[in-house]
Amino acid sequence: MTFEKYPTSVNNAQNPCRAYGIMARDADCAIIIRRGPSDWVQLIRWQTSLDELEYGQWFKGRIYERRCDLSPDGNLFSYFARKKNRKMIEDHGYTYAWTAVSKPPYFTALALWPKGNCWNGGGVFEDATTIRLNHNRERLAAHPNHPPEGLKVISGFERKGEDFSIYPELLHSHSWEHVQDGGGWKYSGPAGNSKPERPDVWRKSTFMHGLSLFMKIYGSNVERLGDDLILGYEIIDEKTGQNYPIENATWADWDRRGRLVYIAKGSLLGQMFKPEPESAQVIADLNVQTPSSVVTPDWAKKWSSRDGIT
Repeated sequence: MTFEKYPTSVNNAQNPCRAYGIMARDADCAIIIRRGPSDWVQLIRWQTSLDELEYGQWFKGRIYERRCDLSPDGNLFSYFARKKNRKMIEDHGYTYAWTAVSKPPYFTALALWPKGNCWNGGGVFEDATTIRLNHNRERLAAHPNHPPEGLKVISGFERKGEDFSIYPELLHSHSWEHVQDGGGWKYSGPAGNSKPERPDVWRKSTFMHGLSLFMKIYGSNVERLGDDLILGYEIIDEKTGQNYPIENATWADWDRRGRLVYIAKGSLLGQMFKPEPESAQVIADLNVQTPSSVVTPDWAKKWSSRDGIT
């Protein structure tokens, strides 16, 4: 496969990159899907206990971050991708859209399921060696060059659509609780913006001081434009009712030590509450990354017992 030339422009604080995180459920690690400039996406592995980041592979195309998952042990990454150019449109083997499993921080596919369109797609890890695909029955066959080997593959999603065919399932699997339904989404405006009748609200509690993290979804732009959801995040002390808004956050979660971690204006930050919030500390400025060629090491090109797959 040929790769496009890497652009020389780079995002900055005035035009920050867009980034989304996924925490491993049973390990002190996470991945960050960083977008920008334009269609370039980088995968980053983050060791949360040490705050060490490993900057991985770049991909030119669209990675649908809300259809991606990280295995509970953090060893495998499931993603849904689109690379829509003439070559990929005419490729009836891989097709221009697919779900794949790789070893982070690399996109190099170990298992790959051609999708052929951008409806549904992606997968949820049921455990370290089982993935539930968001594909219809006609699209469950893996590409012959990328068999799942010892990975157990199951299917079973009732919703149909784009991100929201799988995103609620992913949130539930990562301990988010749906506390307010948006009441249906309506499209409006010339750009096709959409918004729920009221905010769609999710909550994730932590063992630290009775705190809960709330995510409010206010709307989105048409997904074909690749724009993010319009979100709001805040911490609420369930004992006192004290509210702590998280300014400019585009993603937030708790790490395994009970620390609030979030991304705002392209920076990854961490903040402890003891019980009042300490000053947020910058873990990494993600804006400074520029697309470059990254060679996938041999260990990330094959299955191994390290992944729990034999």
